[in-house]
Amino acid sequence: SQAGGLALDGRRLVVCLAVSRDEARTLADKRDAKPTDRRNLYLAREGLIRAGTAAAEGLGSADLAKRERFEQLKRQKLRRVTVFVSRTRLCVHNIPKSADDKKLRSIFLCAGGPGARITECRIMRDMQVVNSRGLGQSKGFGFVEFVEHEHALTALRSTNNNPAIFGPAKRLIVEFSLEDRVKLNAKEARLLKSRQKQAAVKGNAKGQKGMSAVAQESRGSEPHKTGAREPGRAKVGAGGAVGKGGGGTGRWAGFQTRVEEQRQEEGDGPRRKLLPLRSHSGPKIRVEPGPYAILWGRVGTLCCASEKMEATFAVNGNACLPFPPKRAEKRAHQADHEERRFGDLVKRYKQRIFGSEQAAMRPMASKWFQE
Repeated sequence: SQAGGLALDGRRLVVCLAVSRDEARTLADKRDAKPTDRRNLYLAREGLIRAGTAAAEGLGSADLAKRERFEQLKRQKLRRVTVFVSRTRLCVHNIPKSADDKKLRSIFLCAGGPGARITECRIMRDMQVVNSRGLGQSKGFGFVEFVEHEHALTALRSTNNNPAIFGPAKRLIVEFSLEDRVKLNAKEARLLKSRQKQAAVKGNAKGQKGMSAVAQESRGSEPHKTGAREPGRAKVGAGGAVGKGGGGTGRWAGFQTRVEEQRQEEGDGPRRKLLPLRSHSGPKIRVEPGPYAILWGRVGTLCCASEKMEATFAVNGNACLPFPPKRAEKRAHQADHEERRFGDLVKRYKQRIFGSEQAAMRPMASKWFQE
């Protein structure tokens, strides 16, 4: 046709290459998937440790309370729609006071895996309390930012709650950092404005050449500043701490998400359900056991409420299901109330249709033609 392509009776034909069924299935699997969660909320559960789980074994009550407090603060911040979970920046809590930026960088550089690069690694300090070296006192938390999300995820799973890094009594609390989009945009605007001012001050050609030379020099030394993985440096950074438990994830790593569940296929493909934040908080302990747990004698020692509860059995055929007394009384009261309501309703309808009982017993008056 004149517009290009094949046409038949004025209709343009769409021709595709025929493939086998196996090749079509392979092509469908390789189709690009697009993320459905722009705020990366599924990453907020990464590394979550609740009391009563296998990952919480060996943790003290103070550490569990601290983790629960951080979880509540995270929930409050995520209520704002401008706050999202970063895919590459980690927030590290419970850092010993003696640790410095260099040691923290070496630990996470080793835990990130082969080819990991760190663009930011710093421990937050109180500059009002300065030591002899001019460093402020450590606040016990810091931030580590990777270039790739895969390296950040690997480092989180390798260091979170790992007893081999600083000992069982001082386990790191690692989670993905929360960022505010409004603050990030304001920061970028300030940076752009400062660069424009610097360019306006150095308006001559010589100054511009000097700036370009400095920029090229800084770009040339960027891998060294951003913490690119070096062959000798990675071995020194391992130190035996992460090397023992950081190569993989153990039962202490906490909750782990699966990224493939957070995506949906393009077109008419199936949509997978996102993993939202958990709807309940607190330890993973059943306070009140189910009826079958009492019936079969599988009530654990943690079910303290069952010791005070006297089971009431409701017999249905051959099955006996226990219910608490309060629940049984409530159900009986509801049944009686519904029965009384139904009886009153029937009585009112009878009065409307047939009249009252006194009117029914009253003798009928004779007509005028019967007298």
